[in-house]
This record gives sequence, C-alpha cells and structure tokens, in this order.
Amino acid sequence: MAGPRLLIVGGSGLAGGYIASAVLESTDASLVLAARDGARLREAAARVEGQFAARVSTTLLDASEPESLKRAFDGVDAVVVAAQANRYGEGIARAALDAAADVIDITYTPGVEHPMEPLRAEAEASERCLVTDAGLLPGLAAFLVRLIGGRMDRLDTAFVGAVMHPKAGWPHETMVEVVEMLSDPPVLLWRDGDWRRSRLLGIADRRTFDFGPSWGHHKCSPVLYPEMRAMPELFPSLRETGTFHATNAFADGVALPLAMIGMRIAPRHTRHAAARFLEWGMRRFARAPYGAAVQVDATGESAGSPTRASVTISHPNEYEATGQVVAALVNQWSDGKARAPGLHSMGALVDPEPFLQALAAVGFETRAEPEGG
Repeated sequence: MAGPRLLIVGGSGLAGGYIASAVLESTDASLVLAARDGARLREAAARVEGQFAARVSTTLLDASEPESLKRAFDGVDAVVVAAQANRYGEGIARAALDAAADVIDITYTPGVEHPMEPLRAEAEASERCLVTDAGLLPGLAAFLVRLIGGRMDRLDTAFVGAVMHPKAGWPHETMVEVVEMLSDPPVLLWRDGDWRRSRLLGIADRRTFDFGPSWGHHKCSPVLYPEMRAMPELFPSLRETGTFHATNAFADGVALPLAMIGMRIAPRHTRHAAARFLEWGMRRFARAPYGAAVQVDATGESAGSPTRASVTISHPNEYEATGQVVAALVNQWSDGKARAPGLHSMGALVDPEPFLQALAAVGFETRAEPEGG
C-alpha cells in the first residue's frame, strides 16, 4: 500500500525543507510542498527530490485564502504547518477538516488558547486529529516530562530546560517572528496547584541546568511552552513544573530585554531592528557545541524510595532536529500510535519510549542520569 500523502505549509522554508528531507528518508509518505513563491518552491523541491522525486510535488498556496487552502488540501491525509502562520491557524485547520485531513503544527503559539481550539469538538466528532506543538521546541518539553514520569511510580517535580546555540543564526523572517512572540511571553510556572506568574518577570525563578560534559551549566529563564499545560492533569501528583530557556549571556541579558522593551513601546518601528540585533547577538556570541539541548530534571518516587533523575537530549542542528522529530511523529501517527480524535499536543500524544529510540537512531544524543534517594 502507498504511504500517506502529506502537504507541508511553508514547504519552501528552512524548517519545511528539513522536515521534508527527514520524512522522505524515514517514512513512506509522499509530500506536497506548498508556499506562495513559485520560484522558491521549485528550488526547495529540487533540494529534496533526488531519489525521492516520485514522492515529491509542489503547489502554490496562500494560507490567507480559503479557496487556495481548499484546492491545495484536496486528497491529502495530513497537513504539516511549518510556517509561522498563527493568524491563519484556525483557517488552515478548518480547511483540513473539510478535506478530511489531520493537522501537524510545529509553530509556537503564545497565550492561553491555541488558534485551533474552537475546532476541538468538531475534530473529535469527525475523528480527525489536530496535533499542536510538534517539533524540537515546542515539542520535546512535554514529551520529556511524560518520558521521565513513566519511569517513576510518582512524579513530584519536573523542570525542563533548553539551550540553543545556532551556529549560523536564523533567517531574518524567523527572528522577526521570535521578537514578536517573545515581546510579552507568558511566564507561568505550575506551583501549589495552579499556574502562577513567575516572580520579578522571571528573574527570581531562573534555574541552572547541567546539560552534561559537552554543554555544561546554563542559567535558564522561565517561559511557558503551552504543551506543558496538560502535564498536571496527566500527573496529578505533580507539585511543581515549568519550562526554561537560554541561548547565550549577551542575547539573553542584553539583546532580548531591549527587544522586549522596544516592542512594547513602538512595535511597528522596532521589530526589524530588534530582530537584527538579537540575530547578531545569537550568532556573534554562540559557542560550541552548536545546536540545541533539552533536559528534564525530575523528583519523585520509585519502588518506595525517593528518586531524582534527569534525561537530556541534544542535536547539533536545531532545524534538522525539528525535521527528525516531525518524521518520528509521522511514523507513530501513520501507525495509529500517535493519532487520536481531537486536539492534542505532540508531547501528550506520542508513545515516549519508542519515540526516544527513534530519535536516538537518527542522530540525537541522549543521556539519562538516575540518582539515589
């Protein structure tokens, strides 16, 4: 039988290209690369076709136009959203449901409600699966909490830290999106039975993570990944949890705070300058190892004894890592292991142990450190 047919919104972009390569190499899916710019689309297809030419096609797509979405989604089994299209998220999901297709969305969506939330009940009724927070970050935070929680009899605390060292920086349009998203980030931590605002804009709640011999120690600031909201429900014993992030001292301590101030004062006139400044700081002060590392530090109980443990997963290229994570998800999705009607974050949907094994098989370095009570 032929594999599933996936359409990638943003198929001409950097993330879309890495997702396409990883999916083609590790699954039997055929791909439709979709974007607005025909020339860039043809270049993207040429980069990934090679031996997979028979499984790759392209289509022009304007995510703001319902008719364009309807035409492009006809005959596909799932839509992968690999472009920052948050303002079109509900429209994309609406068109996918009308086409009887699932959705896999890699984008970061700050705030309380995901744009696809209004379609949750309809997705459940039509037995379609809408997957949010799929990729490296967002994506691996909730997955790691579920992974380590499944290795304990009781999970008490789980803190996820992430550090990124982009070697060549990120495209300017990506940095503009980062500045816009982080101009007023939701800084919430689960504490004492509720999501509470971090103290002193996150300064008082920063945590230091030991990412291992290569990555070393990093002081990370709290920032909420929405996928984490489901963790207290999945682990009722959880007293504290949160997500924390770092890049380098200059970007975190100088460039990003200035960008946040500028975006609050004059966002229209600030976003591009702030994005260039942050991009320069991330690139200029980046140090090896490059890529990204994500770690969960947890406490709980195993076999009647207090347990402290951590799991770290890292990759030398954050964009390639995102592609590999999506490909591992597609494998579980196509097998039915990571597919359920309704709206779900990737981390709450995948089967954790096989998912970790799949990532280790394609170049992720993993490290687990159980410690005695």
